[in-house]
Amino acid sequence: MPTVLQLKAMAKNAGIRGYSKMIKVQLETVLELSSSLGDSPAPVAPVDQVYDRVSDYKHIQIYDADHARKLWLDRRSNIIPNYDIFVQDDFLLESESEYLFHRLNNDALYDARAAHQFRGRDRPRDIAFFSNFYPNPNDEPNDEPDYPVYRHEYNRIPPPPHPFDDIPALALVRDRINSLILDEKQKVNHLVVHRYLDGKDNIQSHSDKTGDFSDGSSVWTVSLGEVREIRYHEVKPDGGSYAKTQANYIRPLPAGSLNQLDPRTNADYVHGVFKTAPSKYKTTKSRISLSFRSVESRRSDSP
Repeated sequence: MPTVLQLKAMAKNAGIRGYSKMIKVQLETVLELSSSLGDSPAPVAPVDQVYDRVSDYKHIQIYDADHARKLWLDRRSNIIPNYDIFVQDDFLLESESEYLFHRLNNDALYDARAAHQFRGRDRPRDIAFFSNFYPNPNDEPNDEPDYPVYRHEYNRIPPPPHPFDDIPALALVRDRINSLILDEKQKVNHLVVHRYLDGKDNIQSHSDKTGDFSDGSSVWTVSLGEVREIRYHEVKPDGGSYAKTQANYIRPLPAGSLNQLDPRTNADYVHGVFKTAPSKYKTTKSRISLSFRSVESRRSDSP
């Protein structure tokens, strides 16, 4: 059984960043994932595969809630000691993960990058929104349905989401996640899909804005496609940049994994998916992340 020092030496040789601050169980997990996943190619879609509503129900299993919860509790691993932040690497079956990746790897789903500019630049990833829809509380025949509103950027109202019913596969994943959540008020009803086309696409270190969240709720993120690392840095009181500082914790997120980000971790740590090394920009395949949230704010609340 290797010692912590030996594991750190192995992690250093494997090119894993942030290894010096990892504890033994994290070193073992990261080394195991690094050796088993390697530079695995993105899944290849079968030529004869059809992606539609009927096909969704054939490819995404419906789990009994108790069974899904037992798998989660048995197979999840902690990322940051003394925080309720967990990952289950096999939340989705391999076949489910591959199907969803190709189902969502469709340019028509995503908003133009220029529509989500940051400091005058296009967003370095594609983005789409889905949510539950509800009857309008005004109860007028011509009123549009109501839906959750998550102001994830500078309190700006985002574009209207797609209904989950448009892609039943997403509704089935939503329901499987909700089977893990015991508090009815914290069950997820909103989804942000991010697509990273290559190693240059990224999301900088940030904490999720929680003003629209249901009290005490977590963010639940499913990863599809290429393995990318998520990095956690302790929050800097001065709000400085994290780009050139060593992450406190790093965790590869394999296809099919589910990552729970709890409120306390979100408050004490920022998280991000950084660019790969420039030499790997074009060889890094696409990754898609599905971030489910419990959003309390509604369109009908807006003036």
